[in-house]
Amino acid sequence: MTSPPRYRVECSKYTSGPFCCQVVDADGVVASTPERAALVAVQTPQAFRADLLRRAHDGGAEGTDDASLVEAIGGRVVTVPGLLANRKLTHRDDLEWARRRLAAPGGEDCP
Repeated sequence: MTSPPRYRVECSKYTSGPFCCQVVDADGVVASTPERAALVAVQTPQAFRADLLRRAHDGGAEGTDDASLVEAIGGRVVTVPGLLANRKLTHRDDLEWARRRLAAPGGEDCP
């Protein structure tokens, strides 16, 4: 049996920050704290070939992002280094953060 092709998704890995990830049970009680070295913060948007992404979205699975849908159809998702500054604008605070970045000297060229 051949292994599935490798597809790339941009992500950013960090070991410290404002959040700690924990596994909780149905009552919200902490069940365990995963080892941080095995965790990455995966950014969106993610990059996949258009035909694969269409198949993933047509596959009928529920997912939190494109990568989880590709996984659901048997795709192997690999990560590549990303930038924390490549931030998704979802909430009002994100938009204000982006405006501050753009207003800063050299902001439109920020890493």
